[in-house]
Amino acid sequence: MKLTHGLDPLIFACLVEGQHLLINDDNELSLSFRMYHDKRHSWLEVPLVLLAYLRHGPDKFSKYSYIDIKKGMIYLEEDVDVSVFYELLKSHPTHNTTDRISRIYSEAEGEFVQEVYQELSQYTIAEGNFLESIHVSLKDHGEQSAIRDLTPNSKGASIH
Repeated sequence: MKLTHGLDPLIFACLVEGQHLLINDDNELSLSFRMYHDKRHSWLEVPLVLLAYLRHGPDKFSKYSYIDIKKGMIYLEEDVDVSVFYELLKSHPTHNTTDRISRIYSEAEGEFVQEVYQELSQYTIAEGNFLESIHVSLKDHGEQSAIRDLTPNSKGASIH
């Protein structure tokens, strides 16, 4: 899948800056996330900007996920919330998304927009879709995670 069908330029820049989008030598992109854990649970670190782009707010996840507003991250609980996130990626891009991105490039004026489009059009999504392109690395420095010290996702639902 061409990148210009699945991500707009702003989200692309945010994910690259946050090192959540990796580019290999063949100009294929992969999503990259870190997994944190303590003795009983694990959480996947996901940029809030990506959830906003996918039109899926934190309130759609359980109260067992945590939010770090200062870092712009949500830490999705492994048992239920990570699979909900993966389902979002599996269904992305939707027809509405590709229409929205097409409008960004067609309605914007100026040489800069065309340069950005040309730059982004050289990339493809590794494995053909976002879900299959995910790389997860375990964040472990021999100490217990401080995720539980963050703000709980109080608007989230109970999973039990």
